[in-house]
Amino acid sequence: MALSTLRLRQADPSLRQHREPLPAPQDLNEVIKLGRTLSKLRDVNRPALPTIKHVLPDIPHSSNPYSAPLPDIEADEAEEEDGGCSADVDLVCSVISDEGLKGWLKRSQIMLNIIYQWWWEGENSLDFLNWWMTVVTQDTRSDWFKLECGILLEEVTSSVDESAAVTEGQIMEYLLLVLHEHPKVFCSESEKCKLPDMIEILVSSDRRSYLKLLSDLKGQSGKNQEIMLSTRTFCIISLCYNVISFYKTLVGEKIEQSLSRPVSRAGSRPSGSRPAPSAGTQRSRPVSKMSIRSSPQTPSIDSRPSTAQNASRVEMHNIIRAFQAVQLGFLEVLEYLFSKDAVNPGVRDEQGRSLIFAATVYKQHAILNYLLTDVHPCPDVNQIADNGNTPLHAAVSTGNSLATNILLKAGADPHVFNPDSNGATPLHLATLHDHLDCVILLLGAGADPMNRMGLPADTSSIDLARSMDHSDILKLLIGAVPVRPDSKLYMGEVW
Repeated sequence: MALSTLRLRQADPSLRQHREPLPAPQDLNEVIKLGRTLSKLRDVNRPALPTIKHVLPDIPHSSNPYSAPLPDIEADEAEEEDGGCSADVDLVCSVISDEGLKGWLKRSQIMLNIIYQWWWEGENSLDFLNWWMTVVTQDTRSDWFKLECGILLEEVTSSVDESAAVTEGQIMEYLLLVLHEHPKVFCSESEKCKLPDMIEILVSSDRRSYLKLLSDLKGQSGKNQEIMLSTRTFCIISLCYNVISFYKTLVGEKIEQSLSRPVSRAGSRPSGSRPAPSAGTQRSRPVSKMSIRSSPQTPSIDSRPSTAQNASRVEMHNIIRAFQAVQLGFLEVLEYLFSKDAVNPGVRDEQGRSLIFAATVYKQHAILNYLLTDVHPCPDVNQIADNGNTPLHAAVSTGNSLATNILLKAGADPHVFNPDSNGATPLHLATLHDHLDCVILLLGAGADPMNRMGLPADTSSIDLARSMDHSDILKLLIGAVPVRPDSKLYMGEVW
C-alpha cells in the first residue's frame, strides 16, 4: 500500500484536525486492510506490494523466519529494565483504541513518504546533516527532544479511551519504555548522530536495519507486542519528520501543512531552544564541476525503485554527498559518511578525480588535511585523474602553496609527469605559471629542475623559466642544480 502525498494535499482541510481525521474512504479501506494482514503474513502468501512509494515495513512476527528478530530479553532482565511496570504497560495497551492505532499507521505512512521524498531531493540531506552537527548545540537538542516527548505524550493520551482509569504518569512510563532512547541516548553528546542515523535507515535499502530500528522494544510482552510496535513506529517516524520540519522552519523553507500535531500542554517552545540557522545554509551554492563516475546527478525519485535499484541509488547518493561535502567544506558531514561506511574514502568521480583532488581544487584545506592524516586507510595522494594530473599538479597550477605543502608532507611525488600534457611535472607547471612559493616547496621536496618535458622531451624547468622571463624562479632553479665545472650552467651560458 502507498498513500499519495498528493492526495493528502488535495484532501479536505478537516484532515488537519488531529482528534477527528476524515480520511478519504479509499484510504481508510487500505489502512484497515493492511492493519488486519500485517501480523498474519507469511513469505508464502505475502501479497506483492506496489513499489511506487516507500511503505511501512511488515510488523515482525516470531513465526516469520525472514523478519528481523525481536530482542531476546529474559523475563527477569525485562522486569529489571522496565522497572517493574509491566502491569502499567498492560493497562495502557488495553485502553489504547483501535482507531488510535489506525490513525498512527496512516499518519506514519504519510510522514514516511514525505521524509523519503525530501531526503533524496537535491542537497537537502547534506545541508540538514551539516546543520544538525555544527549548529544545533547539545542543550538545544535536549530541549527539542523533551518537547517532542511531551507532544508524543499528548498523542498517546488522545488515543486512550476517555473512560479508562490511567494516569498521565502511567502513559509516560509506557512511552519511555517504547521510546527507550529518550533521554539517555537522544540527549547525549556522544550520540548526537542518533537521529540522523534513524532517518538514514528509514530511507535506505537495508530492510533488516529498517525492521530492527522499528522493532527494538525493551521488555515487551507477547500480547502487547503489536500495540507497542505500532506505538514505536509512530514515535520514531514522528521524531524524524518533526526534526526535518523544525529545520525547514529555521532555514525559511515553506512547510507542507499536510500534517498537524496537537499543541503541547506545556506551552510553546522555549525561546532559547531554537538556534539561528547557519549563514552557510542560505548562501549561494557554487556550481560543482565534479560529476560522479556512475551518475552525473542525484537520481529522480518519482517512483519507488526495487531493492537492488534502491541500494545502487543510495550508494550513488552517498558518493555525491561526499563530493559535495568536500566542495562546501562540510568536514563533519564527511566524517559522518566515513564513520557509517556510507562511502569509500578512495572513491573517484566520473573523470577519475579523488576526494583529495576535489579538496585541492576547491581549496578546502581542513578537509584535505583530514583526508591525508585522519582517514585510515589513507587515500592515494598520488592518484592520477583521467586527464593525467595528480592533486599536486592541480595545486601548483593554481598557485595554492598551502595545499602544495600539505600534499608534499603527505608523500606526494614531485616527479610524476603527465603524459597528456607533454610529460609536464608539477615543477614545470609551477614554473610556467610563475608560482614562486610552489617552486620553493617543490625544490625543497627534491624536485629536479633538469627533468624535461615536451615532444621530444627537451624542455627543462630552467628552459621554461628562461623563455618566460621568470627571473626569480630561474635563479632558484639554477641554485638547486649541482653543476660540474664544465657545464653550461657553470659557464653562465644559460643566461
